[in-house]
Amino acid sequence: MIYFTRQIFIRVFYVCIDLLFWGIAIFLACALRPKTLPFDVSFFNIFVNPANPFRFLFLFWGVIIIFLNNAHGLYYTKREIFEPVEVWKVIRSVAISSFIVIVTIYLMKIERFPRTVLILGSSFMAFLFALWRFIKRLIVNYLVVHGYNNFNVLIIGAGKVGKALVKEIQSRPELGLKVIGYLDDFQDTTKKDKGPEIIGKISDFLNISRREFIDKVFITVHHDSKTFLRLLEQAQELKIAVQVVPHGFELMRGNFSKYNIGLIPILEYCDSQL
Repeated sequence: MIYFTRQIFIRVFYVCIDLLFWGIAIFLACALRPKTLPFDVSFFNIFVNPANPFRFLFLFWGVIIIFLNNAHGLYYTKREIFEPVEVWKVIRSVAISSFIVIVTIYLMKIERFPRTVLILGSSFMAFLFALWRFIKRLIVNYLVVHGYNNFNVLIIGAGKVGKALVKEIQSRPELGLKVIGYLDDFQDTTKKDKGPEIIGKISDFLNISRREFIDKVFITVHHDSKTFLRLLEQAQELKIAVQVVPHGFELMRGNFSKYNIGLIPILEYCDSQL
């Protein structure tokens, strides 16, 4: 309950920040082109004054941008996603919202709305939203590196892929992932390597997860479907996030792509051209 309440508070806070920057962006756009507007530029005149024929259009723009930012997952901070991805999502949201505003102006036959205000407003929004997310990421990374809200992690599979994953995790402290150990049915448990140790078999997942307060599990080996489904069921019971390294990852060359066919997620290892 506390975690859920905290998440709601954070999302509301992020929305409020975006609303603030949206208002600033519109104000700056209007302030730079005051002669194109039929009112004196002030926050009250832009968003409240009934004498402003464009105020509902500005407010509509704000509603659309908040909706699109939420749809693009911009109101929570996923640590595995880095700044360029968030900036691209911001640009998409602003571009789509601007297009919707243009269509609304055309359909509603709103006359004399200055295009320069639309262009400047879009530019300021994209810049301010992106700048805020860059600053937010720096703050979150600092807190995580210093121990705030870190996650205990189990790695299923102590083979080549599992060890490579641990190495990557340990090289990125800003992810806030603490590897507790491996679960493996086949590796030699007597062999000691640097780093996390094998602390049990896959069948021990439930007990170890409870004992070690596990938050996330990464599956790097692929046994039979029965074992995999049992892991998913147990993780769901404990509300543990499950992330899976693609089967055959160690044989891949270059990148792979992810897309959906209907509701079915697809990973493409080799690009096929016609």
